Amino acid sequence: MQVHTTTGTNPANTLYSYKANTTTTLAQTGGSTAVFGQAAPVYVTVDHATAGTGHTEPLGSVSLKEGGSIIASTTRTATGVWTFTPVGLSVGSHTVTAQYDGDLWNNASTATSSVTFNVTRATGALALTSSLNHMTQGEAVTYTATLTPPLNGVTLTFLVGGSSLGTAVTNAAGVASLSVPPPMLHGTRSITVSFAGNTNVSPATSAA
Repeated sequence: MQVHTTTGTNPANTLYSYKANTTTTLAQTGGSTAVFGQAAPVYVTVDHATAGTGHTEPLGSVSLKEGGSIIASTTRTATGVWTFTPVGLSVGSHTVTAQYDGDLWNNASTATSSVTFNVTRATGALALTSSLNHMTQGEAVTYTATLTPPLNGVTLTFLVGGSSLGTAVTNAAGVASLSVPPPMLHGTRSITVSFAGNTNVSPATSAA
């Protein structure tokens, strides 16, 4: 792309400024496997297509694409590369390409080769907290569970002594809450929460 700026009426005073062409390189980080919810084992570098002085370092964003669809976008790290943690990239094989979007001084470019990696099932974990640790007669309590890695829209089951208290659906952060009416019985109760598991994350149960 050519940027044409006129600084006077004399053509000799016309300033031409050109964006630098770039090359985008997609590479693997040393392995071909990633766990669901973790960083993809790929990184991107963007360089100038021709050597020379006075070039501005490429900045801006890079998009990771699969089958023409963008699955993640990110900006340059302090080390000068782009890394990715695609949200919701399912278990299985994925072949991706990368596209640098360009910036004020650098043209966009697309990686000429693709990278294939495999996403494996993650081990689920559940943490449970309570709005009250000690209840008196007539007090309600709210239990909050956090699923790791986070899944949106899955059902968690809250249990007392192995019997269901109720269920709740997670939000995008993997958090679900259940409010329980005041207890009718005295004594200590063991509360847990469980997740049945799915294709991407294994079953999990919180500590009692």
